[in-house]
Amino acid sequence: LLVSWRAHGLSYGLPASLRDVLASGRNVVANGSRAALKALAREVPRLIALHVTASPAILAGRLAGRGRESAADIEARLARAALP
Repeated sequence: LLVSWRAHGLSYGLPASLRDVLASGRNVVANGSRAALKALAREVPRLIALHVTASPAILAGRLAGRGRESAADIEARLARAALP
């Protein structure tokens, strides 16, 4: 993997094959985690990070709709989402 991280009890990663894509001069858009940002910046010198989010009410509705997390888990995620 190019970079990996754990969040919300799950494991995530971006494939190592992205190195070749980036080396060819192409751009990549990927969904990641603030927790992996420093490691990703070491691997991708020209990294541009964008923070895209929705209002807490919209996020809460989306998380509840997934049915994977308890109300307490959702509340904790919303609190983390407000962090810089």
